[in-house]
Amino acid sequence: MTDFSKLEGHGEASKAVLAHLSPRAKRLAELERWVKGTQYTGRPHFFSEEAPLSERAPCIIYPIVRAAIDSFVDLVLGEGRFPTAKIGNTDEDSPWDDEDALEDDDRELGDRFVLECIKQSRFERVARECLAAGMGCGSAALVLGARNGKLIADTVKARWCEPELDVDGNVERLEIKYPYLEQYQEGRSLTWKVRARMYRRVIDNEKDTTYHPAEIAADEAAPVKWVADPERTHEHGLGFCPVVWYPFMRGCSVEGVYDGHAIHENLLDEVEALDFSLSQRHRAALYAGDPQWTEIGVEPGSNPSSAAVRKGHPASPKGGEHPDDATCVYQAGPSKVRKGRKKSPGDVWQYEAPDVQVKLHTLPGEALKAIDDHCNDLRGKLAEALSVVFLDLDTVRFVTSVSGKALEALRSRQIDRCDQIRDDVEDGLIIPSATMLLRIAYVLGKAGKLQVPGLKQVIPIFGRWDDDKGDGDAVAAA
Repeated sequence: MTDFSKLEGHGEASKAVLAHLSPRAKRLAELERWVKGTQYTGRPHFFSEEAPLSERAPCIIYPIVRAAIDSFVDLVLGEGRFPTAKIGNTDEDSPWDDEDALEDDDRELGDRFVLECIKQSRFERVARECLAAGMGCGSAALVLGARNGKLIADTVKARWCEPELDVDGNVERLEIKYPYLEQYQEGRSLTWKVRARMYRRVIDNEKDTTYHPAEIAADEAAPVKWVADPERTHEHGLGFCPVVWYPFMRGCSVEGVYDGHAIHENLLDEVEALDFSLSQRHRAALYAGDPQWTEIGVEPGSNPSSAAVRKGHPASPKGGEHPDDATCVYQAGPSKVRKGRKKSPGDVWQYEAPDVQVKLHTLPGEALKAIDDHCNDLRGKLAEALSVVFLDLDTVRFVTSVSGKALEALRSRQIDRCDQIRDDVEDGLIIPSATMLLRIAYVLGKAGKLQVPGLKQVIPIFGRWDDDKGDGDAVAAA
């Protein structure tokens, strides 16, 4: 990613970006950072002295949230676990449940067509992305449609989106809008600058409109001039908004709140405590591995051994090779000779004064055990709170020596949680998306704008029910 901090105008542009971020967008972005491991960006380094230890960035950031999300996605929608989509048995008004309207051959055609739609739109991969995004920040947006005559499914970050939902939770309108930094050169100047811009796209029942990026200022009251981009705007003519909004495990919520719940939204303090504990253990291990010497009764600057010389040469364009001395340590810059005390198993330090004391400070053998136990305790509590069972080396050793019943009991908590997630994904993501893919295929297929294997054979089947209903809605359930 480009570093804009050194470009002219960065300060003002950054203020403009922050001014145009809603509190909701900031909250979702913060939750996403704890998944990516970038939540400490901007803090001083862990080994610096610029701030108190608690205000520094840990040097070890354990991706426990990301690992938990990946584990759940694999168990719910992973290889061999993705649900099989078939026609019918979902709605009393579905054409597939009408014995007079549908023969066995027609039902088989319908089942194969659903699989073709899922395959062409890469829906299995996109569904996994949506589940991971929903677990990471609480919500996910899925935009469905057609491109170059083929079905497509695209995910959009929930923090960029403002959906308008009907009473049933269906999206009537989706606005995708976010500020960003852009580098540019003004006129013929060779100086690179940075400015704040805003992206905007609106999808409704009739049109998909993308606007030219607009320049924004730090003053929120300054009007933003939006001009539609004709090359990226079109009337889809579907009669419905081709967007599925998936709030992960939303449950009962207050009016106006359409986001779900991230799996780690109430565990941020515990995650930070684990990162700091791991970093403290790392620092202690480094100090124990390179112990500190103390000399008592020695004059300042005294060196009992001959000075060790380390040579430095300008870096070679051939990767550091030097024809004169192949054993040198090569450094960029001018030649240097630096003095240092020899330290090796064959070097002995000797002092003439009889009262000299030399001590080596090392950590006791069990010094790291207390902090190591603390790290394991925090990791265990987080795993329990996230309802995930990590198969690390110790667990694998245990698994090889236990029975199937014991193994089932070991993972029962996560499997029970997966059952809840699977129901939520089915009702909130899989069925609405598969249904919408079929509706899009029917509408665009009738207009001759889509190419899906089996489309010509199923259009008459959809059409029979469409004519009976008379509302243009070809498929009600999948």
